[in-house]
Amino acid sequence: MDNVDTLDRFIALDVETANPNYASICQIGAVKFEYGKIVGVFDCMVDPCTTFSGIHTDIHGIDESRVEGQPTFPEVLPRLERFIDRQVVVHHGFFDRSSLHQATELVGQPLAVAGWADTVDMARRAWPELPNHRLPTVSQHIGHPLPNHHHALADANAAGHVYIAAMYGPSYQPQWPLLSQLSLWDIPPVLKSTSTSPRARKRSPQRTSLFREYQRRFWQADRPRLAGEEVVIANNAKWELGCPELQSQIERHGGKLASRLSDQTTTLVVPDQELAGAKQSHQHKRARGWMRDGQALRVVSISEFKRLAELGD
Repeated sequence: MDNVDTLDRFIALDVETANPNYASICQIGAVKFEYGKIVGVFDCMVDPCTTFSGIHTDIHGIDESRVEGQPTFPEVLPRLERFIDRQVVVHHGFFDRSSLHQATELVGQPLAVAGWADTVDMARRAWPELPNHRLPTVSQHIGHPLPNHHHALADANAAGHVYIAAMYGPSYQPQWPLLSQLSLWDIPPVLKSTSTSPRARKRSPQRTSLFREYQRRFWQADRPRLAGEEVVIANNAKWELGCPELQSQIERHGGKLASRLSDQTTTLVVPDQELAGAKQSHQHKRARGWMRDGQALRVVSISEFKRLAELGD
């Protein structure tokens, strides 16, 4: 794979969901980058054809009224596929890729991409000194504030900036407007790039090495479902989950099982009844607070996690 072309042309993508079901996509945002310029945007509300969780609505502000009359995911998928056009897809955290994987699995039409790049993995290597690697924190660090976190298009745009910043290192300077400062109608589907080709720029040797390592370790179309994930099983879910070889099974799918919540946690598994309205545990409440603060963390039910990780009953 050509390093320069991969770096210079890519799609940054983010999704929001209606509830803990990863396939319940209710908003898709994607930004097409070429040579550091935004050359296209994809912003779409989606009718998930299911109920909304109050907790999720609190996070992203989307409810049934906002998706009424909007296209369903099977109707949106062909448009999204044309927009991506088999390019590399950049996302911040495992969730967006997992959501698309499950949604397309239900439709029976896998999404054709050249590869996937997780900017959480990249940010942890590029800026280990940061207190956490949530999208707002990293965006602020590279000089790209994220005022409307959990809006799919804004988050996709930020992830694209993080990707380029991790590649170019300290010399990175954002030279394009923030999408939050523009009306989408001001951005034509394709903009002619007037920027200097990055081929003529001097790239940081450290970041070039980082990129090659990233390609070697993560640039896989068949990347395991839990790759890069740190999973915590809530104390009140451990007995119910009842899988004696849970750690080895999670590791087999590319993930890591941790004993407690931290800023590295990407998934908290809780009993099904907690997501159905039952009283939340202390760990669950703590995780929800971190999610509101911007951590790329998801709370999933035992049933959903078993399906995601392909664990036996």
